[in-house]
Amino acid sequence: MIGKYGMMRRTYLEESQPMKYTEMLRAGTLTDHLEQVNEEAKRLLEAQMTRLEKTYPAPNRKNQLEWVQHMNGLKCMAEEVIKTRDHLCLVIKHAK
Repeated sequence: MIGKYGMMRRTYLEESQPMKYTEMLRAGTLTDHLEQVNEEAKRLLEAQMTRLEKTYPAPNRKNQLEWVQHMNGLKCMAEEVIKTRDHLCLVIKHAK
């Protein structure tokens, strides 16, 4: 399945490397490539979430709303770290 990060890669290819995008589309390799990029980005996100959970432990699960807010905040932080440190950029641009 082409998820969020696969779609980001597709947009990047369409806008920044249209010839490569067209070549991959014609060769039938685009979907596999986008799925691979999505999986790698998800792996990076999970690793970053694990690091953030150690640094910022979740509150007690008794207050479910507070716990969900905390975890959503960590996810936003993890995605931002991946984007700003060019981890995602490397994943998005890597395939050749």
